[in-house]
Amino acid sequence: HDDESGTNLVGSQPVLCASCHASPALGTTGQPGVKYLSHSMHEKHAGEDGVVINTMAASWLHSTGTLGAPPRNPEDGTEDCYQCHPGVETACLRDTMSSAGMWCTNCHGDMRAVGSEDRIPWVDEPKCGDSACHGPQYAENPNTLYRNSTGHGGLYCEACHNSTHAILPSREVRDNLQTIALQGYAGTLTECTVCHGLTVPNGQGPHGIACTLSADVDDDGDVDVTDIQLNANAWLVEPVNPVYDQNRDGVVDVSDIMLVARSFGAVCQT
Repeated sequence: HDDESGTNLVGSQPVLCASCHASPALGTTGQPGVKYLSHSMHEKHAGEDGVVINTMAASWLHSTGTLGAPPRNPEDGTEDCYQCHPGVETACLRDTMSSAGMWCTNCHGDMRAVGSEDRIPWVDEPKCGDSACHGPQYAENPNTLYRNSTGHGGLYCEACHNSTHAILPSREVRDNLQTIALQGYAGTLTECTVCHGLTVPNGQGPHGIACTLSADVDDDGDVDVTDIQLNANAWLVEPVNPVYDQNRDGVVDVSDIMLVARSFGAVCQT
C-alpha cells in the first residue's frame, strides 16, 4: 500500500483502513477522493486472481501435503470469497439457496460487480423482491435491507425465514433447531398455530398466504380425530406419502401422528 499509494502505514501506529476508505458498515466517512473500502478491496483483487490462487495453493499444501491448488470451479464464487470473508467455520454459503445449487456470485455478482463504483457497499445488497428472484410479493420494505425489513404485524422477516446467509432450511443443522422445536420440522416457519395458537384468525397471512395447518390432512379447515386416523392409516399403507409426512423426514411414522395430535383442535377461522 505504501509503495503504490505513497502512504506511510508501516511507520505509523495501527491504522484503521476505514479511517481513509469510507465504510457504511462502520459509519466512517473516509477521506475526500478515496474510494470506499469495499470498492478498493474488490476492484484491486478482481484483477489479481492469480494471487488468490497462490494463497489457496499454499493453504492446500499446508493442509494436505499436496502441491498445487485445490479442485476449483471458477464459477463457484466461494473459494475467492472465503479468502477474506468468513469461510469454512462460519459458512456464509449455507442457506436454502445454496442447497439449490446457488453460489455467492449468483446473488452478489463477481468481484468486479461488488467493486463497482456504482454500488454503495453494505447498502446496495441483493434483494429478495427483485424480479429475477422471488418478485414483489416477497420484497423487503422500501430502501431497507432484508435484515431490517418487517411484515405481518411488524414481525421481522428473519423471525420466520432466519438471518441472512442462513435462510431456512439451512445446511447447518444448528440453524434449523428453533423451527424444528416450534413446528416439528426444518424450514420456514409456516405453521400458523406456532404464534396464533389453535384458533387462527381469518384473513391473509404473510405474503398473502392463507391459513396453514399441515396437520389438517383432509383439508377441511380443522384438525380432528379424522386427521389422526388418516395419518395413522398412512403409517401402515402409505409410509412415504408426503401428504402425511408431517416432519418432512421422508417417511410416515409415529412422530408424524404425534405432530397431528399436538395440533388437535386447531381451526382456521373463515
